[in-house]
Order: sequence, then C-alpha cells, then structure tokens
Amino acid sequence: MSEVLVLRQGLFWRHATLVFLMSLPLWLAAQLSFVAAQSEEDRANESKPATLIVSVTDRSENPIAQAHVELRVWTSDWVKTDFVGESDAEGKIEFTGVKPDEYSTILVTHPDFASSMQDFTITAGEERLTQCTLLPSVESSIEIRSPDGELLKGAEVSRLEVSSPGAASKTFLSCDMFPMLTGKPKSEFRSDESGRLKLPPLPVGSSAKITVVHPTWSSADTAEIELTAGMLTTLVLNKGTNVTMNFHGEDDVLAMLKGQEVSVHTFVNNGSGASKRSRLIHKFVSTGNTLKFCLPPGQYDAFYLTTDDLVITPQLPSSGPSTISSFNNFDAENVEKNCVVRKSREIRGRVITSAGEPVVGATLIVSTENLVADSDGDFVALKEFGWHFCDYPVTNEEGYYTAKVPDGKVQINSQFSSYYSDPAEFEFVSDGEKAVPDFVVHPFPTLKGVVLDEAGKPCPSAVIRVLSFGESKYVVTDQDGKFSSQIKSFDYDQETKKRKFESNLLAFDPQSDQAELVTVGVKDPVEFENIEIKLKSREPNWIAGVLSEKSKERAIEFTDEMLETMEKARAESVEKFHEGVPGNRAPELLGGTWFNTDAKSLEDFRGQYVLLDFWFIGCGPCERDFPNLKLAQELYGDQGFTVLSVHTSSQTPENVKQYSDARGLEYPLVVDSPSEEILNAYKEAGVRGFPSYILVGPDGKILFNDQVASADGKVNLSLRAQKLEAIHQALRTKKD
Repeated sequence: MSEVLVLRQGLFWRHATLVFLMSLPLWLAAQLSFVAAQSEEDRANESKPATLIVSVTDRSENPIAQAHVELRVWTSDWVKTDFVGESDAEGKIEFTGVKPDEYSTILVTHPDFASSMQDFTITAGEERLTQCTLLPSVESSIEIRSPDGELLKGAEVSRLEVSSPGAASKTFLSCDMFPMLTGKPKSEFRSDESGRLKLPPLPVGSSAKITVVHPTWSSADTAEIELTAGMLTTLVLNKGTNVTMNFHGEDDVLAMLKGQEVSVHTFVNNGSGASKRSRLIHKFVSTGNTLKFCLPPGQYDAFYLTTDDLVITPQLPSSGPSTISSFNNFDAENVEKNCVVRKSREIRGRVITSAGEPVVGATLIVSTENLVADSDGDFVALKEFGWHFCDYPVTNEEGYYTAKVPDGKVQINSQFSSYYSDPAEFEFVSDGEKAVPDFVVHPFPTLKGVVLDEAGKPCPSAVIRVLSFGESKYVVTDQDGKFSSQIKSFDYDQETKKRKFESNLLAFDPQSDQAELVTVGVKDPVEFENIEIKLKSREPNWIAGVLSEKSKERAIEFTDEMLETMEKARAESVEKFHEGVPGNRAPELLGGTWFNTDAKSLEDFRGQYVLLDFWFIGCGPCERDFPNLKLAQELYGDQGFTVLSVHTSSQTPENVKQYSDARGLEYPLVVDSPSEEILNAYKEAGVRGFPSYILVGPDGKILFNDQVASADGKVNLSLRAQKLEAIHQALRTKKD
C-alpha cells in the first residue's frame, strides 16, 4: 500500500504574529517593543535533557514494528535532525536529549499504513509518551475545468484542510510539503492534460476542503468532501485578475530571481474568528524581471512576496490612504505593480542592559525600510507604514545575535517580557563590516504592595492583574496580603502616541464581592514598591465594566465599516453555532473515559459551575494555560465550581491520564471516545479550535462561550483571556 499522510496542524502562529506587527502603525507596533529575555533559572532548566517516546499502533491499538520515525524542527521549513530510527517489536522508539522549546514534528511512515505527522513542543527535563495511530490509505483526485468546460492543466493544491479520524482538529498541508511526505516530486501533484489533479494519499475516513491555484485562472475552493478512492468532484476555476509584478533592483539581484520560486501571500479578514479569515500562500516561478500569477479580484488586507535570500518590498496594510492601499487592490482584469528587490546580507549585533550587561535569550525583530518603486523606477521609503520584517534572531550566551538584512536603513525592535526599549535605527552598508550598534534595553519594574479588605485587614489569596497590552499573568497575594509582580508592558497614550509610565492594577477577592482598581506610576520605586490596594464591595459585573473600559482606552478606534462587519460576524456565529449560544443548554458529554471523578456525564455536575476545557496533548497554547486552570480550581473549587478537562480522542486515555498527572491536573478529566461523540456534539456549539472554553451554570446552561457571541449582542468576558474574572462574576451573581 502506498505511503499516506495524516496531516498536521499548520505552523502559522509565529509568521502571523510578525505579519500583524508589520501591518500596525509604527507607534502601535512599538507597544510590543519588549525583549523576551531568559533568567538564570530558565537557562539552567533549559540544560535538562528531554526524552520523547513514540508509540506506533494501528487503530486497534496493535503495535506496529519497523515504522520509520524521524524528528524534524521548524525554521523556515521542516529540517531533519539526528533523531531517526525504527519502532521496535512493541511499536516504540525513544529519543533522548531532544532540545526543548523548539517547534517540532514527528514524521512516521510505514509502507502498509498511513503516514503520520504530529507537531509538538517539549519542555526541558520532560519525558513524553506520544501515541501515533496509523490508518489505512485512500488515493483520490479532482477534475479541474474552466467555466466553458475546458480541461485545465497545471493546477496545484495550495491548501489542503483535512479532518482525519481521531485528529484533535483540522489540519493543513500545502503542495510544497508533498515531496517531503510522499517522496515524489511536486510535479506529480499538478493537473494533467485530462484535468486530473491527484491528491496525496490520505487516511481512510478523512474529509477535506481543497484550495486549488492555477497560473492563469482564479483560485477556488471545493466544499468539504469525503475522501474516497477515485475522482471526487469537478472544480471549476473562473477568470480572475491577471497580475504582473515588475521587479526593480540591481542586475545581479534580478539574475538571482530568474527561475526562482517566489511565494505570494494574501490575507482577507471577513470578520471575527478563524473561520472568517482567508489566507492564500503559493509559490510561482519568476522570470527575473517579472512574476505572473492570477488572483481572485478584490481588495486584500495583506499582500506581499517572499523568497530565499532576497527582500521584496513593499508590504502594506490596506487601511491607509487610497494611493497606498491601492497596492493591495486587485479588482481589475489585468494589474501591474512595481516591487523593489534587494539582497540580504548578514549583520552581527549585541543586546545589553543600560548597565552594559549582555541580555541572553532576547528575541528581536529586525526590519528594513519599506521601499516601493514609483512610476519612474525610483525607490521611495514609506516610513509611515512601518518597516518590512527581515529576520527574527535570538541572542546567545554573550548577548550577540546575527540576522540578514539588505543595505539601507535598519530597525531593531524587541518583543515581549522582562525588558523594554525604543526601536533602534541605523544605516547599514555591506562593505565587509558586519558589526552594528549595541541595542540597549531597560528592565521592567517589579510592582510590590499589599491588598487590604474593606476593614483594612490584609487580604490573603486576592487576585492581582496588571491591565496593560499583552499582560495575561495572574498574581495571588500571600497570607499577609502581599504581592510582587514584574510588569511586562506599558500602554501608549492614544493621542500623544507616547509610552505611559503607569500601570493599572485590578484586584479582587475570590471569596467575596470586594474589588478595586488603582493606577500606579512606575518611574519612582517609592511609589511602585509600596502599593496599597484597599478593596470595596462591588456589583457582580463591576469587573467586566472595568475591563471593557480599559480595553477601549487601548483600542484603535473602529470605523463604521469595521463595526458593521463585527456585528455581521456576531449574528453569523449565533446562527451557525446556535447550540453554543449563552443561555442554551450545554450539549451532554456522551461516552468517553473518565478520571479524577465519579461522574460519567455533564448531568452529574448539576448544581455546580463547570468550566469545560477542550484540549489535546501537543497543543502549546493549551499547556501554557494549565497554570490558570489550576489556579481557578484552587481559588474557586470550594465554592461550587470545578474545571472539567475534555481531551480529544487523539491519544489513549492512559496516556492522557499520565500526561495530566505529571502536570498536576487533579480536576476531573474525560477523554473522548474513538467515535468522537463529545467533540462532534460540541462542534455544533462552536468548538473548532484548541484550547476552547465554555462555562456552564448549575442548571446546565451556557454562561460564557468564547466561540459564540451572546444572542443579545452584549460583550462577554473572554474565558481565554479573562478566565478568573468570568468565573468570579458568575459565582458572585449566584450569591446575589
């Protein structure tokens, strides 16, 4: 039987974050100007080896011997490592010394089964058992035609969105990955003279939505179709916008482009939620001076080109003046646009504190000028639309980093946590000298203080949260009501566009209705190291009002068009996922294997508030939220509340139980059955990604659901971002 693919979740988070940053106005992008630097303890922990054990079985859980297993890590592509081998007679293989905190994947192939590709990130010192179930294969194809019935040759799959049996979520694949996974050239997966476009072999029982691209016809999507052997469907490609990109640059640079693949990236946001976003990434071959392809007509929220070792600009948002946003407009039969192409060259720099000490593990954003070629072919800088991202380096043990940028103006920016800075700009000329100026950063202050109740007594176990852009950490006071927390961001004044050296602290007592908001200056240690927060009795929805008001202060003003789009998306979510609308009864949790409880259904939790946490092993965001879930259980577990962990069927119940125990998840756990009764029921309630959260009341009705807006249009608290606040409001409302 031929080699088959079990698709993996797509790796979009890092690139999507950077694209988001690049599309922001410069002053707003600077809000994310924080360095992610590691402490000595973090670096010591990183030295602990990690162990990965892969167990390969068929769907009847019988071990599969001699399966080929290899570990790959993601850079700009999946790169092979030295961890390669075959499963033993028990279907297992062990990799010791795996580098932690790298985005990795396990590729498993066997000539008699479907191949499997599972993404993961492993932590330092962890020993993880990963279950890999191989399935039988099915080989399918689709027929490609024009509106007149002409059979079209040369079409390719740009995006394959697959739902596989037992998979935790929908997974994605592009035709550029087909050779790696099948051992066959990409040309075998283009439509031939008969219009037949062959798909890579996929697991039996899968369904797929397929995006097809053609050099001279507009891209199109199939409906979601069940994968069976043979011809699946006929897809008609319509006429689109024929695009010609004219490249401007040095002759030797344009010569490098000839015959080289250039990736075309487009992005359209039709509303809120991942289901409302449309992304197309596909490679076309350049002639050197030009690149030709076809797009669906319209205005794009993002459009840009990338290729190896070269920088192509501009990259612009569509929200600017018409003379600029027109670059992203393709609403015509034929469109020509000019781009600037420059060669990337290596620079070497260092990140230091204001005291001159090196900063280790700092993550930087290195950018170049966003240049565009005018009608005369001259290069013009568009500074008001930010910079063009070039590289994403991390500093070494001595604080040094290397990055690739073209000649010209360069900007060094930093991202997240521990230190802050203003962007640094300098001119770079590749005359043999790679060294660039040091990038100086400053530590964020650590806030210290005490929380007092209405009577003026210390309030133990009070929850503190800094309300600033990018802050997500909860801090809990000790037995004396004291707290200490290093902030990770500053807000910016919407009018002056300058950093505000102050922090808003929200505090509330989980055992009562008392809460308070204070504003603290962060320039003078006398002020930010001696904070006193005295709580007051508040209405149950007071905290939600504070969060909403502070969020508005930080938000970009919405246009009428944006508000209309958001309202349309809200109404659509209510209609599409009616089962998940707050006020409706939550679907039952049918079947599954239960742990840490005597309950066997959601009905058994009647009388309690239940936070449903939908997740799966290997989901990084799921695991990063474990501390908040454990804190919720700790603070509210004695008040008629519990977390209920709901794992997909992607791992055996035993593996999930072992994994949960190792992370101290002591609250109730249910692992979905192979038939996915639970997940199928909750898909109708909007659970389409992970982690997903739904808060259910004592009567079994939904109180909060991040996936679905409330039917009355009111803004709910986010269980993903404001978990404790939402639980607190629900419980305080109950008390009233």
